Amino acid sequence: MRVDQALARRRKRAGALRRRGLTTRQIAGELGVSQPTVVRDLRAIFDAEAEAVLAALLGQPTGRKRKPKPVTDKSRVENRRNRWKRHHYFDGTPGSEVNWQRRYRARVLRDYGYSLRQIAEQLGVSPATVMRDLRRKGW
Repeated sequence: MRVDQALARRRKRAGALRRRGLTTRQIAGELGVSQPTVVRDLRAIFDAEAEAVLAALLGQPTGRKRKPKPVTDKSRVENRRNRWKRHHYFDGTPGSEVNWQRRYRARVLRDYGYSLRQIAEQLGVSPATVMRDLRRKGW
């Protein structure tokens, strides 16, 4: 059995036990895992349900994400060409936005289903930079 399947099965069982009214410590004893693991599993279930509800309210499809396209030399070269490593000034206001194009490309690639490492490889930056770019709200 694959690890993903085992994790999904454990999370389902943890959710079912929680709905029956058991505490996280009781669930941990029942499943044979630690209490923090049960808390993480229950939080993952809650987050997935919340995302599905929000997607349904926004009219977005709730199915699987699209399979990412393979990284090619052409796309890698294009992304590096579009990479900015300097401050840009818009409308004469200094420091109004830096590297907005990289953040936009990271968001688009993430929506296509790429992992942080794949995005970092495409854009020529570190995975930490990609994670920071994706966390940022403004473009």
